[in-house]
Amino acid sequence: MFKEQKGVTLIALVITIIVLLILAGVSIAMLTGDNETNSIAQIKEDVSLAVSEIMANKADPTYNGNESTLSIKNIATIAARNDASLTITTDSLAETEITDSSASFDVTVNKITYTVTYTPKTASTASKIDVVKKS
Repeated sequence: MFKEQKGVTLIALVITIIVLLILAGVSIAMLTGDNETNSIAQIKEDVSLAVSEIMANKADPTYNGNESTLSIKNIATIAARNDASLTITTDSLAETEITDSSASFDVTVNKITYTVTYTPKTASTASKIDVVKKS
């Protein structure tokens, strides 16, 4: 009579390993990938942190620096200082304070240029950061 064999065949083991390697490769690519969504989120985060730093400087009476006004120049300067991968590509950054209207500047991340538009908080709306890939 035939003897019953128990266990995993070599083919099933190889297929399982290949599937796991493919899943690991896709996961690593998603985490470290230089995709557009990742870059846009990075820029929004950096600009948001820069705006927060400016607002904190503005509220601190002991702050003696020149980056306490909410201007495009200060936002771009602080964002680029906090993240070395950001390159500010706009030549003339406005130094005037942003009060009611939105203002924009260009940044480059991984050789792709994006236009960042910052709209300050008003009585009826929250502040907004828009990032669009420049064509």
